[in-house]
Order: sequence, then C-alpha cells, then structure tokens
Amino acid sequence: MFSRLDDQARRALVYAQGEAMARGDTEIRTGHLLYVLANTEDSQAREVLSGLGVDALAIGSHLAGGGAGTLGSTPLSANLRSVLLTCDSVAAGRSGHAASVDFLGAMVWLPECGAISILGSLGVSADALGRALEPYGWTRPQTASLEMKPV
Repeated sequence: MFSRLDDQARRALVYAQGEAMARGDTEIRTGHLLYVLANTEDSQAREVLSGLGVDALAIGSHLAGGGAGTLGSTPLSANLRSVLLTCDSVAAGRSGHAASVDFLGAMVWLPECGAISILGSLGVSADALGRALEPYGWTRPQTASLEMKPV
C-alpha cells in the first residue's frame, strides 16, 4: 500500500502520524493528512487547497485531540486506509507512483471522511475540490466510482 507512494506522499503520512500523536489522538485520520498537505511547501496539494482559500491554520482549528497517541502504535483510520488503497490503485493504473495531490483526489470519493467534513465547514464542497483537481488528471464521474484519466 505504501510502495506506490512517492517520497513526498510518504513523508506526508509520517508527518500526519506526528500530528495525530501531538494532538493525543489514537489513530491517524484524514483530517491529520489534510492538515499536513496544506502545510507542505512546494506541493501540488497545498497549491490546490490554497486556490480554494484553505490553509493549515484553518484546518488545524477543526482537528480535535482525543486520547493518548503513542509513537509507533498509531493506527490508520478506516477512511485513511481507503484513501491509501485508492491511491495505490491509481498508481498501479498509471504504472507509477501516487503523489500527495492524489490523496486529495481519493478523499473526494469518500464524502464521509473527516477531511471532506473539515473542508465543508470551511466552505469548500467535495465538488469544488473535485473541480480544482481536474488539472491534475482527476475526474469525478456521475456514478460513485472513481476514475483517473491519463495526464
């Protein structure tokens, strides 16, 4: 699941784990990853989020701390696992690697994930995010299935 992620995407997951632990959460959620993506300089994901008027500070204010996260034992939430599996499938279809912007693309197809709820509370719909991701090769078909067109 992690082997098809590029270096920046892998680092984002490590930083998301650190963010979860710093907040005392017991699992790494899509909101933690969203925060990291908005806070990562020189990334396409940050560019997309900035274009939608969203920054790390705004996202961070919507993350709630929970329990006592411990280094090395912070599991992935079910939604984050789904995001990673989607990215893995996209990368396999491309015969390449998934980038950090692909995390955002995968989140669009999980309307129940915390990251989409956070964006919604900041005035950004999943549809708006989907449109912002079109230049990066993501499309949102009318059905609930995921489609990635070649760039």
